[in-house]
Formats: sequence, structure tokens, C-alpha cells
Amino acid sequence: MKTLRKLPLCTLAIAIAIALASLPTQAEVYKWTDKDGKVQYSDKPPPDDAAKAKAKVVDTKPAINPGAKAQSADKETFQDQEIEFKKRRVAAEKAQDKEDEAAREAAKVEDKRKARCTDMRLYVKDLQEPVPVYIRDDKGEKKYLSDKEREAEMARTREGIAKYCE
Repeated sequence: MKTLRKLPLCTLAIAIAIALASLPTQAEVYKWTDKDGKVQYSDKPPPDDAAKAKAKVVDTKPAINPGAKAQSADKETFQDQEIEFKKRRVAAEKAQDKEDEAAREAAKVEDKRKARCTDMRLYVKDLQEPVPVYIRDDKGEKKYLSDKEREAEMARTREGIAKYCE
């Protein structure tokens, strides 16, 4: 209390006025249609000849954040957009993974084809050499090819080269 006594009277009055001004206030706002058919709003009662006069109590306290409702809607919209973005990103990653897997599989097939082509070309060269050539039978035993079998084997291998070596 001692500090209040030391304050000048006008400072105390200003402090009280500010405190009272910050309290929420309410006022009646009247809405009516005038004789020209225009809708009028006023804090004073309408004249007696006004048609359809309605009194409405309006909270005149200034909104702390007037755009709060709009921001809330924007926030929901932003959150929805973020969720949609994440869904699209996951879908794109899955699609890219599928494409990558397909490319790896295609590369494996191509590598196998190239390896088979190379093996067949080397085999034809071996068949063309004037040395004895053998193959392994079902029992794993060596079976030397005759000249006729060698020619048939070369023809079959050349067909394979035409097929795999494009």
C-alpha cells in the first residue's frame, strides 16, 4: 500500500482506466431495414418507423487473433497437403524401386545372354581346331566326337550364336 500512496493521483487513475478498458465489454447492436429497403446497423435503437428491427448483443472485445479460424483451416489444409505429399513420395519411391528391380533383372538376363554367347563362340573355335574334342555323357564319362558329330555340334552351336549373339 505504501507504493500506491507515493504514486500521483493521475497515474493511479490512468492505471485503473487501462485495467477497466482491458475487461471484455458487450454492447447491443441493432439491425433494421429502413424505409428505402437498406439494412442498417447501429448501436442506438432504430427509429419507430423502422421495419424488422432486431436487437443483437455483440461482444465488442477485440479478437486476440482475428485470423485464428482461418489459420486453423489453413493448418488443417497444410497438414492434409503434407500427408498427401508423403503418400505421393512413398508411392514414387515404390515405383522407382520397381523400376530399379526390373532394370537389375534385365541386366542379369543380358549378362547371362552375353556369357552364353561368349561360351558358344569359344566352343565353335574349339570345334574348329584339329584336335580331338570330347563331351561328357550322362555317366560323366568322356565321349570323343567323330568328324560327323563335330560338324553337327558346330551347326547346332552356330544356331545358338545366331539366337543369343544377335
